[in-house]
Amino acid sequence: MRKLVIAWFSALVSMLGLSYLWHGVLLNDLRNINYPQWYFFFLLLLVYSIIALILTGYFKYSEPKRNFIGRGFFGGAAFGFFLYLVAFTLGVSFKSSETKHIVVDFAWQMIEQGIGGLVVSYVFLVAYNIQKIAE
Repeated sequence: MRKLVIAWFSALVSMLGLSYLWHGVLLNDLRNINYPQWYFFFLLLLVYSIIALILTGYFKYSEPKRNFIGRGFFGGAAFGFFLYLVAFTLGVSFKSSETKHIVVDFAWQMIEQGIGGLVVSYVFLVAYNIQKIAE
């Protein structure tokens, strides 16, 4: 149970940090939101908690020692691809009329969730190795 919480929390923190780096520092999208920032950050925390939980659940049932980098990053990136499609279709992503901005934001979403998946996969690999050493 402890490895699940550590994996979930590590992915949550890494993806939140990357999201803030992208939207708050590099693009400065946060100044364009039309509602209070505390509300935005609360929703962001809630959504990324669920995303990290789904990634943790996905990797819980996979083999931790088999290509953790490829499975972790590309599994998370595939999930990020799906999430961006849903968010863009529903109109809950940051608005921009430029196709270039949409494509770059789409790629960033896949990188962000890919790193989240990589973090979860790495935590499970470390837990697996510790368990093997203890045996």
